Parts: sequence; structure tokens; C-alpha cells
Amino acid sequence: MAQIVHDIAPKAEILFASAFFGEAAFAQSIRDLAAAGADIIVDDVIYFAEPMYQDGLIAKAVADVSADGVLERFLRYVRIDTQAVEDADTYPSTEKQLDLSRLLVDELRAIGLTDAALTEHGYVFATLPGAAGAPVVGLIAHVDTTPETPGGGVEPIVHEAYDGALIVLGGDPAQVLDPAEEPELAARVGHDIVTSSGTTLLGADDKAGVAEIM
Repeated sequence: MAQIVHDIAPKAEILFASAFFGEAAFAQSIRDLAAAGADIIVDDVIYFAEPMYQDGLIAKAVADVSADGVLERFLRYVRIDTQAVEDADTYPSTEKQLDLSRLLVDELRAIGLTDAALTEHGYVFATLPGAAGAPVVGLIAHVDTTPETPGGGVEPIVHEAYDGALIVLGGDPAQVLDPAEEPELAARVGHDIVTSSGTTLLGADDKAGVAEIM
């Protein structure tokens, strides 16, 4: 495998971890490689006892290292107040939405998308070139949040390795997420769950989409 990678990218630094010691050790190796700075992790390993059509130890490790950058961006983005107002005659409906839009342009340019631009109406555009002749895919998300719930001073809370219990939001204990009433939540035991403190919206609609695209 290392020889193949070297042939494809001869100037790349190559890190190696063994898959010889079983699923748990391999899952930890994935986390260790990511922590050591590996940008791309590949393997050609299969365990016959590995669960099919559901997440096992290895799939969870892959999900964890893949989500690290997304979560960091998401937590930054939701702290920026981009609340919209109804019946506005301007685009965007509030000037503060441009705070996040300008940040996105800066970040896009920093990662090499040099044509990133902000239009007069607050839209951010950028192009990532692909292979010649390949279909063109557009990724779209919105930065504004609903005017129906307070949108300033958002304090996101990460509930790590969710254990399946009730989630009581600390800023307002009357706000409770109950897995018995939320099947999507009940299905996420073991995952990290992000909520607001309960006194504001979170803004996952659609800053989660923005973070994924970035």
C-alpha cells in the first residue's frame, strides 16, 4: 500500500500503522494517524467479524476523525449572529449576516479557492476545479437563522459520547431533549450531540450544511 501511495504522490510524507492486532487497535491507529497530521488515510483491510451495514469500532473511528474539522468550524459559525428579520426589503435581510459570509470568503481563499467572492446581495461563490468533462456539482447552504428564536449569544454545548439519557439544556432546564420522543436522538447513542444552552437557537439550520461544505 505504501509503495502504491508513493508512486501516486512521491513527495508526500507517509505514515504507517499496523492492522495486525485487531479491530480495536486498528480503530485507535486511525485516531493516532489523524492526530499525527495525516490528511488522507487509506487501508486495504477487512475483518470477517466486522459488523456489516452498521457502524463498528472502525467505522466510528473514521467518523470521529472525519468530523473533527467539521465540528470545529460548526462551533465557530454558530457563535456568529446571522439572524434574519421578516419583511425586510434588503438582501440579506440583516447586515450582520455578512459577518459570517465575509469570514467564509476569507477561509475559502485560505484553502486555495482563489475565485471566492461575496456578491452585493450577500451570496458567497467559490469554485473547486474537478476533472475535465466530469459533471459539475453545486453545493448550497444558507447562513441566516430564523427570527422566531433568539439568535445572539449562542453557546453551543457538545455532549460527547451521548449515553441515551435525557439531555437537559443548562441555560433553561425546562428545555429537555427526550430520546423517547425523538427517535433520531435515540439512534445516536455513542455519538457526539451538539445543542444550544437552551436560551437561544443553535443555528444548525443551516450552519451544519455550511460547515460540511467548507
